Amino acid sequence: MRCTAGHDNDAGTNFCLVCGLALGTAPPPAPPVTPSYPPPGAPASVTYPAPAWTPYGEAGRPPQNGMGVASLVLGIVGLILCGILGPLAIVFGAMGRSRATQGLATNKGVATAGFVLGIVTTVLWLLAILVNVS
Repeated sequence: MRCTAGHDNDAGTNFCLVCGLALGTAPPPAPPVTPSYPPPGAPASVTYPAPAWTPYGEAGRPPQNGMGVASLVLGIVGLILCGILGPLAIVFGAMGRSRATQGLATNKGVATAGFVLGIVTTVLWLLAILVNVS
């Protein structure tokens, strides 16, 4: 005798030996599929954008932060020595800021700090020259 699921059984049994269903009965209906929602008051799930993909698995170029760091170092050393390093810090700071604006560098704040320190160093250097001349 076959059960409703199609399994062969002995003639004297009342239940299927494979699935356990009573012979001559239909299988139980599948449970209804309900969407799972977060409980009330729970924050909604956040989706994040996919990371930037480079073709063929190439690694992205590392940031070119040298100009900004050089500007900061020259600005600090120029303040300590009160020398001619101020204009160099201004030049490197401007170049570092432009690279950060173009997306080639990630240290715009460092380049800005070096740029400002270069201006301060240059102004102090010029004031020192004017005071010594007069």
